[in-house]
Amino acid sequence: MYWNKIIPELSVTNLKNSLKFYNTVGFEIKYERPENKFAFINMGEIQFMLQEIRDNDKWSIAPLEYPFGNGINFQMEVNNLNLIYNNLKKEKYKITFDIEENWYRQDNKLLGNRELLIQDPDRVFIKIFWRNRRKRNIVIKFIEKKPTAEEFNYLTNSVGWGKRKNYIVEQALKNTIYSICAYDDEQIIGYGRIIGDTAIFLYIQDIMVVPEYQNKKIGTGIMQNVLKQIEKYKKESPEIRVYLGASKGKEDFYKKFGFVTRTNVGLGEGMILKFWHITKNMLK
Repeated sequence: MYWNKIIPELSVTNLKNSLKFYNTVGFEIKYERPENKFAFINMGEIQFMLQEIRDNDKWSIAPLEYPFGNGINFQMEVNNLNLIYNNLKKEKYKITFDIEENWYRQDNKLLGNRELLIQDPDRVFIKIFWRNRRKRNIVIKFIEKKPTAEEFNYLTNSVGWGKRKNYIVEQALKNTIYSICAYDDEQIIGYGRIIGDTAIFLYIQDIMVVPEYQNKKIGTGIMQNVLKQIEKYKKESPEIRVYLGASKGKEDFYKKFGFVTRTNVGLGEGMILKFWHITKNMLK
């Protein structure tokens, strides 16, 4: 019998229930110790050990709390995804995420998976996937258009800025004077915009690229399009000032486009209103 170099051992609340689930997925029992409520299971090159929780188990270093799947998930590559899906549905197991096709970036290539996500009886996440052997190059398109509120929220959420209500986003985009979107195929993956009066000041806002596509010159492409538009405004108003607020740690990115900190050109520091709500004392 071949043994993998690493074999996860899962603590389970009920070995019988767990074996039924993993058998439905396609695992078989290689050996077991019924007196210890232990089983070794495998499906092709995928191997697990299952151990029913016992009182005073010397391997337990802290009390286990249900669900057991917090902070971990397992991925299983299979050749018969549709069969497994049908078997799970037949046994009435709840599918967390139905079969879908997703593409994941590897350098400048995208790798495709058809995959589903399910939880075992102890709610450990299991992603079962079939590897689409096709690869495709990333082809980025820059389009001068405003994104939808849903696209905007997808981007802000992906970079850790959270989401806003759609009507707020729609109002912000309505008041935007220039927008540039970056797409990979039909999926938005980056954005930047300009706000301002087009005569005295302009402000570059919301330069963002989803993490999977960062460090691929997409942010640079967005900024280049933004600066081309600013050049058009400058032809009409040569003295127009251009501002931006760099996220912490991103200052060097903007310096390569000629931006400097205000104190380096004899101006005061940029400031932001500290409080979300304006108080009466502020207006006295």
